[in-house]
Amino acid sequence: MEIRIGSKGKNLIEHFFIETLFKDAQIVRASSVDMRYIVTKRKKILLRNAQAIELMVLISLESNEINFVELVQKLLKDFYMTDRNGENKAQKKAFRVGWIVCSDSGGIYLWEALETAEHRRLQGAAHAFAVVNSVTAAVCFSPGAIENRRVSERLITLSEELKGSFFGFADNQNRGKRQVESLLGSFFMILGHKLSRMHPTLRKEFLNEK
Repeated sequence: MEIRIGSKGKNLIEHFFIETLFKDAQIVRASSVDMRYIVTKRKKILLRNAQAIELMVLISLESNEINFVELVQKLLKDFYMTDRNGENKAQKKAFRVGWIVCSDSGGIYLWEALETAEHRRLQGAAHAFAVVNSVTAAVCFSPGAIENRRVSERLITLSEELKGSFFGFADNQNRGKRQVESLLGSFFMILGHKLSRMHPTLRKEFLNEK
């Protein structure tokens, strides 16, 4: 059964992410898409003069047409240009990137279009995807994943409870934001677990690769 969260649903779902986990995100635009990204993990790779970097990215699609190659190129280039915490800009880096994709038509078909063998290793980075339907709040981490139903049901429930009050800052609204932040943290956990099993390529300073 499809449960709609109302005409403001799309704005509300994206607002959940933007006002909690991605509140201080770096924003970069590519292919008419605003990408918000944050660094969730950074660690040294011993004996390799290298760093392992994990990024989480939020994007919202107006259509299912997406130039993913351009998005990844712009993302990594922006990271190299703006990263202020890198100890050595010349260090090699290994990137793991989790993508949270919001779309009016988000679902299994969009997830399958994104998580291809080519995309999982694009630009030497490892990529994993979660798709969120902006209207129904249905979530897909992968077809048949046990987390799909659990996270979807919680997101739908919170959307219904908070759609009239989330945009303010009173105590009850702050409690709502904490609930949302706790739920959305599961996206980072699930994507992070998938990424931990993937092995990106060590790379030097980003170049516009063809």
